[in-house]
Amino acid sequence: MDSLEHHLKEIANSGAKLVIMVDDLDLGWDNSEISNNLLLGLLSASSYMKSVSQNIHVFIFLREDVYSILMEKTQHSDKYRNVERIRWTKDGLISLLNERIRHNYRKNGEKCADHPFEHVFPVTVGTHNTDNWLVERTLSRPRELIQIARFYTEDVEGEEPQDDALKACEAAYSSWKLDDLCTEYSNQYPGLSDIFTYWKTKFFRYKYHLSRADVEEMIFQIFDEVAVNAEWFNELIAKLDFQGFLAILYCQGSALLSRPGVTVIEQFDLRCARFGWLPVPVNSGASSCGMRKAYGFKTLKCLEIALYHELGKLPEPEYHHRFC
Repeated sequence: MDSLEHHLKEIANSGAKLVIMVDDLDLGWDNSEISNNLLLGLLSASSYMKSVSQNIHVFIFLREDVYSILMEKTQHSDKYRNVERIRWTKDGLISLLNERIRHNYRKNGEKCADHPFEHVFPVTVGTHNTDNWLVERTLSRPRELIQIARFYTEDVEGEEPQDDALKACEAAYSSWKLDDLCTEYSNQYPGLSDIFTYWKTKFFRYKYHLSRADVEEMIFQIFDEVAVNAEWFNELIAKLDFQGFLAILYCQGSALLSRPGVTVIEQFDLRCARFGWLPVPVNSGASSCGMRKAYGFKTLKCLEIALYHELGKLPEPEYHHRFC
């Protein structure tokens, strides 16, 4: 390391400018102490290299959720203030797609129009403008837009844009995106692919917009029937933490649930009528005992009644025994 630092200083002092870019750091990151310390050490090293010479520029690319976790685990977060957050707008994504189309035209020696997007994609898909339709199916990241465009261009026949071909490629893109999410978070949430496999086979006939009660019913079935022996999943089951499970899905972008005027996080911060009124936490000893000694519950309503029994020792109304 000392030898490498010496040569970098020599190059920088000669007047040359060095740009070092480090990416794909989330591959293999599992939020463990070792992983977090390695990344924090890398951030410290980048700050040191910047102090060595003004001709050395180090760029480290991190997912925003990873960066937030790292800042919570260090007492020197103020040292990492030189942060640029990359945000992609719809116009920026479509502009990127236009540039890639122009590049392919030039590569093939063909003349390109001023707005090549309109020559490759249909104006609308159903009742939606195509640009909106495309971006809404991504997490506003370029690679996802490029991937769905690739599926479309491979399936379209002829030279004219075809809205039915674009609509038809949605299933292949959806499958790819699900696998991509599971791979991206495989170290942080092992077993996630098993949960999504169950979701696809069990809930494939469900409508897209679900009520809170429907979502909780689905999650309860996942907790009850999916066998994933992972610490993060076992903790959610032990606490019957529906909100925590939804927060994980939302952060990954695999769950986009909302109602008018309320975002998904706000929506699930509101205590649902099913569990918010319990006089003790759901993960208390009495409720956990009641849930674990049963053979299972057919519905959430049955679980509510069981929890009431465990929380019981409540005075019984006299009319219950009026006709005994």
